[in-house]
Amino acid sequence: MKQFTHIRLLATAALALSIGLVPLSARADNGGTGAAAAAPSTAASAAAGQASTSPETDGVIVTLTNTAERELQSLGDGRANGDISMLDSSSTFQELDQAGLDVTQQITTADGDIALEVQPEQGVSDQEALEDALELDSVESAQLNYVYNLIEPVIDEPLASAASTDAARAATSAGEVSTLAVDQMPNDPWAKNSNPDEDPNQYYLYSSHFVEAWNMAKADADVTVAVLDSGVMLNHDDLKANILTSLAWDSYYNKALTGDGDNVGHGTHVAGIIAATANNSIGIAGGSYNANILPVKVFSDDSSPRSNTTAIISAYQYIMTLVSSGAVDNLHVINMSLGYYGSDINDRLLEETIRTAREDYRIATVCAAGNGNKVDTAYTENIYPADFEECIAVTALTPTGSNVVFSDYNEAKDISAPGASIWSTYLRDTTIGNVKFGKYNRMTGTSMASPMVSAAVALMFAQNPDATVDQVCQALYATAEPVVDAENNRSELSGSHGALNVAAALVELQNIIDASQFPDVKPGDWFYDAVLDITRRGIMNGYDDGTGTFGPNNDLLREQAAAVFYNYLGKSDTSAPRAPHKDVLDDWYTVGVNWAYDKGYINGFSDEVFGVGQPLTREQLCCIFANILASEDEVENVDMTKFEAMPDADKTSSWARKSVAWCINKELINGVDVDGERQIQPDVNCSRGMMAALLSSAIKFGLI
Repeated sequence: MKQFTHIRLLATAALALSIGLVPLSARADNGGTGAAAAAPSTAASAAAGQASTSPETDGVIVTLTNTAERELQSLGDGRANGDISMLDSSSTFQELDQAGLDVTQQITTADGDIALEVQPEQGVSDQEALEDALELDSVESAQLNYVYNLIEPVIDEPLASAASTDAARAATSAGEVSTLAVDQMPNDPWAKNSNPDEDPNQYYLYSSHFVEAWNMAKADADVTVAVLDSGVMLNHDDLKANILTSLAWDSYYNKALTGDGDNVGHGTHVAGIIAATANNSIGIAGGSYNANILPVKVFSDDSSPRSNTTAIISAYQYIMTLVSSGAVDNLHVINMSLGYYGSDINDRLLEETIRTAREDYRIATVCAAGNGNKVDTAYTENIYPADFEECIAVTALTPTGSNVVFSDYNEAKDISAPGASIWSTYLRDTTIGNVKFGKYNRMTGTSMASPMVSAAVALMFAQNPDATVDQVCQALYATAEPVVDAENNRSELSGSHGALNVAAALVELQNIIDASQFPDVKPGDWFYDAVLDITRRGIMNGYDDGTGTFGPNNDLLREQAAAVFYNYLGKSDTSAPRAPHKDVLDDWYTVGVNWAYDKGYINGFSDEVFGVGQPLTREQLCCIFANILASEDEVENVDMTKFEAMPDADKTSSWARKSVAWCINKELINGVDVDGERQIQPDVNCSRGMMAALLSSAIKFGLI
């Protein structure tokens, strides 16, 4: 299963970079040397649950040496003036030309370096061209320009029921746009139907808990989602209010996206799931309530749409430049439904670009995870970019919450969402029998599941604009619900954390943000997850001294330990008598100390001294945990093997040995790393971070 990475600081690309790819000559509709891929249909591939791994490429991408870059920069930037032919006289271009490599595009890598797309002369394969390019003095590195194909959905036949007729007619009739109260559903007629057996409907708004989420957060133009797809129908009645039409871009042909904006319909369907206009009295409501949609077309216009590495990198360049320049507000999500199957892919430049978007621009890339053979077989082979570490890979569920039979699965998949029988916006009118549904259609596939997660992420950034992608992913995965599927159970192999729950993810993200406010608790700290867990539960808090710190490395005081256990186990019980100790005064800790002493969990130093203000040692804390969680028999008869194997076991006080051994056996403690060996360090003062770690572990292990 993919793990989300922590933020790192990188040098961003220059803000003045021109947007997109600049063609030396117009692209051919059919791209370069590779043929458009079709879903595998052979019996062998279907039986094996694997896709074809034959590399499909569209030329080569080369990155240049510093000397070659400086030469091109001295001649002028083709990206800035729209013409790279001015660079023909450069020694770099001449060297490539002599090697039979024709420069067709100039792009910028994630590191801000110049890269060139080159095409080999006729009769030379892309692999041979790659090898030739690596021999040139001006070339620093080179990779294949991979072809990516649209993850095409299955088009469902709508149900022409009498019940659906009225709803369909209502969807096409305009009405007054009302003001939406926090606890009201939007007036979009199809959004009101949660029954997947009655068409049209939006059952997924309910099963994934978007409806509850809208009571907590709405995008309302505060967040922008980029849809990298076949384009988006710019004038669709249920989309146009939320589309950034003036910024719509075609990165495959390097031009503004105009006209209808989509000749396939795929991107239009995806855009509607994300942000169809809510509360406009027609059609559907998008999951990210009235978010902005930035359409970026990355596919060719031919009958078998295709994209490639340069077109996708161009799209990211365009988006990141818009963000850097302030042309778009709060663009935090990119949705893609395209892919390349195979373990042999090495699209380093694309992966680095996606990583830069995530880490430097806080943009989450959400990807459809693949539709297998689109009939009855899911593939387990990796599909990219979805299975890149930096992407959120989304699998598809049926209306009943089981896995769609052909939805791909492997350890790289991240989360599941409804992807079967999804109604959304479309290019053309749909009519079944005598029922007219207008420009809407029903489709099935991971391409429908992915935009639901994109919509969820948009709502999460609307709620917390300063969140990181790591925090968003942490919240999404922590709150995902188990997928129960007796027929297609893939829990051991799917890698998915479970089914999307938007409302729970919003709550969890807020908890994460709140917990991350401690300046002395950072991702990567050994105590980070534990402090996050314990503070989220309200068991421990930071210091109320104006610093806002948690103090993870500060000594844990005896009264603090009593208060912590009381917060979790005492549950406001004030029945305990006053402790007899003279140093227990009327203060914030008094009720906790009274409770802990009365229960026999923490004794004082004497009948008169509890030890307020004194730190607890590690062995003392182990004794307290054993007192609370274990029976006398368990402690008395504990297996001492693991304890005695510790190098400093003999330093443990005789009265604490069995309690420490019990904590070790229960994996509450595993020692401190000292020069490569684990030590108990029984007489060392316990820290607040250690307290959080032990208590969090005890809760997770079901011991408390």
